[in-house]
Amino acid sequence: MFVVPLLAAQTPTPLQVFNREHEPIVSVTTAAVGSDLRLTANFPKPVKSYLKEEYDNLPLEFHVDSDNNKKTGNQDSPDVRLGAEYIVIAVARVPRAGVKAEEVTVTRNSDNMMQKTGAKMRVDGSRMIVSVPLSELKLKKGQKARIAVVADGELADTTVSL
Repeated sequence: MFVVPLLAAQTPTPLQVFNREHEPIVSVTTAAVGSDLRLTANFPKPVKSYLKEEYDNLPLEFHVDSDNNKKTGNQDSPDVRLGAEYIVIAVARVPRAGVKAEEVTVTRNSDNMMQKTGAKMRVDGSRMIVSVPLSELKLKKGQKARIAVVADGELADTTVSL
C-alpha cells in the first residue's frame, strides 16, 4: 500500500491506489462542490473496458472519517478504515434488465444501516464521478476529514480539507 497526500484545494493532488506491482489502479481527487462532496476517480483505462462480461462490475469504496478522529466511528477495522463514520460505495456495472448500471450507496458505520441518499454517480470515459451531499456525511465546507479508498482490494488514505 502506498499513500500520496491530498489536500483539496483549487488544484487537488490525487490520492493514488496502486496494486502489488506498483501499477496505478485509480487516482482520486476530492472537493466540496456546492453542497456536495465530489469524489472523482480516474482509472488508467475507460471504465467500460473493465466491464466486459454480463455480471462484471467495478466497485470503489470511500470510507469517510467525518470528524478526522480514528477513536470514533468504525473500531472493527485493523487498517486505514479505522475511525470511518460512513462508507460510500460506488459501482459501475454492465447494463442489463432490472439492474442499475451506476449506483451509489451510503452506509452509516455505527449501525451498518444503509441511508436514504441523494448521492449521484456518472461515468465519463475513464472517470467515475461521485457526488454525495455533505450533510449526509456530517461534513461542512472548510472541515478536515479523512478518506480511505478501497479499489481492487488495495487501500490508501489521506486527510482532506473541504
